Amino acid sequence: MLAEQGVDITLRRYQAYETAAGETILSVSQTYPPTDVASFVAAPRAAPATPKPDDLPQVPWTIEDFLTLVKLGFPVPMAALSACSEAPDTWVPSGAIYARAGVTSQSGAGQLAGFGYSVRTRFKRANHPWETQWKAGGENANYYRVAAPTAQAWLEALEVSEGHGEATRTTESATDFHDD
Repeated sequence: MLAEQGVDITLRRYQAYETAAGETILSVSQTYPPTDVASFVAAPRAAPATPKPDDLPQVPWTIEDFLTLVKLGFPVPMAALSACSEAPDTWVPSGAIYARAGVTSQSGAGQLAGFGYSVRTRFKRANHPWETQWKAGGENANYYRVAAPTAQAWLEALEVSEGHGEATRTTESATDFHDD
């Protein structure tokens, strides 16, 4: 009856949990009005929600791509590119990248995973701008590296984004890409 008078009443149940790391996680569920049964019905989708890497092309990274990345502000991927660009073709351990970004290893790994999603959805490609290898430096960790053309394109994109330069190779391919 209240709904007929324009009063919207929704009852939600909130439950808080504390993880072993001291983080608080909150779950929220709607108890009234009951959710619509149609929202639980499984139906075929016209297209997958997230493109699968096998369905996407391997596309070289350009300066425009790196400028977009800077605008999006992914701290850990940007730290990875910066660290790797200081010494092209040299493996950089993930720990050094996380330290450079000022994040924990768990947060850094999560941010790189999130960037993988963005690579597929926003950048419409299967390949990252770097090459990754487990234990490339001997320790149990992921290592990252970029080729010299990628490093040059990344550093140029940083200059342009900071207003210190102009992109000179905007349509030129920035890197050879890798099948990871």
